[in-house]
Amino acid sequence: MIGANEWRAAGAALDVSAQPGFTRPYGLAVDAGSGSVQVQFQDATAAWVVAAVYAVDGLQRLDLSNLPAVRIVAIGDAKFKLVENL
Repeated sequence: MIGANEWRAAGAALDVSAQPGFTRPYGLAVDAGSGSVQVQFQDATAAWVVAAVYAVDGLQRLDLSNLPAVRIVAIGDAKFKLVENL
């Protein structure tokens, strides 16, 4: 999977819906620093809407199958990566 298992910082959003193969649960590793990581989806007007915010270091389980356009964004000095092997 493109972008999985790679740390990403602000300015390097991961467009999950544009990637083939995101059809099962993944782990979202968050190194929040003083920022946060957002999971966003596109609404009916194509605006990005925040679905979840992670401001604490940790590992979250994400089911990325059968979703509308979704992206993961680091805010401030936060970093994240998708972990394929849960």
